[in-house]
Amino acid sequence: MGVINGERFAVMAGAGLDAVMIRDADGKLKDRFGRLAYVISGVRGTGQEPMEVKVEVDGDRWFEGRAGCLLFGSMGTLTGGLVAFPDADPTDGLLEVGVVTAGTCLEWARVVGRLVLGSVESSSLTQTTRGRKVRVWFDRPTPYELDGSTRPKVKKLKVRVKQAAVRFAVPSPPG
Repeated sequence: MGVINGERFAVMAGAGLDAVMIRDADGKLKDRFGRLAYVISGVRGTGQEPMEVKVEVDGDRWFEGRAGCLLFGSMGTLTGGLVAFPDADPTDGLLEVGVVTAGTCLEWARVVGRLVLGSVESSSLTQTTRGRKVRVWFDRPTPYELDGSTRPKVKKLKVRVKQAAVRFAVPSPPG
């Protein structure tokens, strides 16, 4: 499990365009277009100005610059089977961290195209790493989301992995 600013998430969380897309795909839009509502709100959101971001992973500065989106995941696959973190392992005790530096509609189209083709890691507009503790500073209040539920805008995120937070019970094999 991941924890952002004290709240847990199980699959994925994000800030920037990711959160804007989820926030703006409101009930009316979803009622009318279903899952396509996220595509519509995402396209609308690509016109927003990228934010200045500083990201520290396990105490080391990992990224500093303009970004349109940050993602954190314990799993690698998004809704619809799109793979954001191809090497994600929910049992390794690490969170996947990704930043997308796309700032124009064309750049976002390139990132989405790579995502659909399953080669997002080869995009020059994405960077990924993994770690146990992540701190993020934004130049302005920025929305974020946890497992598809939006949160108010913040200027800082404290993200960490919560190891051994989920226990599974499975039936004994027959026999």
